[in-house]
Amino acid sequence: RVLFRSDLRILHQAAGVILKRIKHIDTSESASSYMDSSDLTEEACRKFIPDEIYKFMMWCTGVVPLSDVQDETMQNATSDLQVMSLCHQLIGKTLHVSTPITLGSALQMHHDHGSRKLIDTQSSMGMSVKYDEVRRFLTSVAKHQISQDQYIPRGIQDVTGQDNMIDAAIDNFDQNEETLDGKRTTHSMATVIYQRVSAK
Repeated sequence: RVLFRSDLRILHQAAGVILKRIKHIDTSESASSYMDSSDLTEEACRKFIPDEIYKFMMWCTGVVPLSDVQDETMQNATSDLQVMSLCHQLIGKTLHVSTPITLGSALQMHHDHGSRKLIDTQSSMGMSVKYDEVRRFLTSVAKHQISQDQYIPRGIQDVTGQDNMIDAAIDNFDQNEETLDGKRTTHSMATVIYQRVSAK
């Protein structure tokens, strides 16, 4: 019983160290409305995690043996996506912020399945952000694109005559689709916009 209390005290101290390190993470970019796609890469996901927390999770999960305490051993260990995911979930839960992995996994589910229930179920387990956060992110992406004037494809010129008419071609156009969200949205899997120009 004395040994158990001693171990519990050590665990409590370790939790304090981890919590203190988490609270020093710079989340200013994560708190902004727009997260660039470069933040969703595996390298960016690893950089988001403080080394102390990543090492701790590597030891806890057995990816790196507990006996290996040298920095050289840890540096030579390959990145583990599951360990990174656990770290991101811990950081997201503690700081109440979106992380590259918790947001990225929700975006992937939204892209593949479009199911609010699935995303919110994953969110309730701390594995992703909520569906509303996904919608806010997608809206911010659209606003960002519009602010960059990228909603008009590059190379398209003003229509001043019949020689430069703008045409569009759409493939896999779902005219009578039924959607899971019930919004009766129209889906076009591939859209091409092109402009006719006179040969020079």
